[in-house]
Order: sequence, then structure tokens, then C-alpha cells
Amino acid sequence: MKLNKTEDYAILILSFLSKEDRVISVTDICKSLNLPIPFTRKILNMLLKQNLVKGVEGSNGGYMLEQNIEDLSLYDILDKIGYKIAITKCIDSSCVVSSVCMTKNVFQKLNDQIILKFREIKMKDFITN
Repeated sequence: MKLNKTEDYAILILSFLSKEDRVISVTDICKSLNLPIPFTRKILNMLLKQNLVKGVEGSNGGYMLEQNIEDLSLYDILDKIGYKIAITKCIDSSCVVSSVCMTKNVFQKLNDQIILKFREIKMKDFITN
């Protein structure tokens, strides 16, 4: 279980926009966070589709938060962008050995604990650090 660059940068971008609380151009986001423009645009489009950011067109356009996300959990954000927490493949899909598997129950309990921890972490925890 590992966040890839998309999830990592999405959290970074949301944290940055939370601190700025204004419309910021893609170029300024990329300069501030040292991110590549094409990949940042892709992430912003994904966040836009999930109503986490809103786009503002025009010469002073850019992106800003759609809503106050400080109380959203890390789990909520990751879930919105399609990340599924699963420490083994059998957690979120069927497995050919599930009828004889002796580990699934333990891994499921561990996975549930990880999800609870992700639900405890709020976006405001990223913003204040």
C-alpha cells in the first residue's frame, strides 16, 4: 500500500490551496510546489470533477478550493480521487484461494484499522504543519 504521485500531489495541491484561500494560476501552483505543469493540470482536472476545487476562467483565472475541506478526512479525499486502501489484493477483490485462506481475516482487521486511522487524519492536519 503506497500513495502514488497522483494522490500525493493531490493532497499537496489541496493543502496549498487551503493555505492560500484565493484563485491561483496553474503556473503559480507549479512554481510554488515545484510540480510539472501537465501533471498538475491532470490532477486539478480530477479534483475539479470531484468538486474539491473550482476553476476560474479569464486573465486572472486559476483554481481555488470549492469548499472548506479542513474537516474532510484523508480517507474522504483519497476515496474521492479513486484511491482504495487495501494492504493485500484480496481485500478489495475476490481471490482464488479465499475458501482456504488463513490470512484474510487478520489482514481485513488490519486494513480496517488503517482505514480508521486515515479517517482520523483531517486535511487541517496538513494545513497547520
